[in-house]
Formats: sequence, C-alpha cells, structure tokens
Amino acid sequence: MDCYFVKAFYKMILGMPINVNDLEDYDPELYKSLQWILENKDVENLCSYFVETMDYFGESKEIELVPGGADKIVDDENKFEYV
Repeated sequence: MDCYFVKAFYKMILGMPINVNDLEDYDPELYKSLQWILENKDVENLCSYFVETMDYFGESKEIELVPGGADKIVDDENKFEYV
C-alpha cells in the first residue's frame, strides 16, 4: 500500500511526544495562526478561547483543548502554558 501519513502520526506510533510544530504537516494554516499568536503580544484582543470548532456531518461541535477551555481566554500569560 502506497500512502503517506503526517509525521505526528508516526510519532504517536513510536510513543514520541507531539508538539505544536507537528501541526504544520497536518494543517499549515492553523499552524501559521498559532505561530502568530505565540510571536505577538496583546493576543487577548483576538477574543480566542481554548476550544476548536469542528464540523461533524453538518453539525458544529466545540471541543475544549484544555479542561475549562471554553471559559479560558487566550492571553499573553497563558498562551505558552499548553504548547
């Protein structure tokens, strides 16, 4: 079978830790956005929370990226906490 998996999948199989840089292969646009947040100040002005909105067969669902993420705004102090 000739197929390609993103590096993060291989790292998971090998039991290696995954970090934000592994996201670049999976979703380059999301990776660039996260890098921008990490490199810039006053990110609380973006009004972003620690959630991801996913589309499941036409239904939008919010998934918390950290416990209580729907109530936790991303700011300059906590943006490095979960990287």
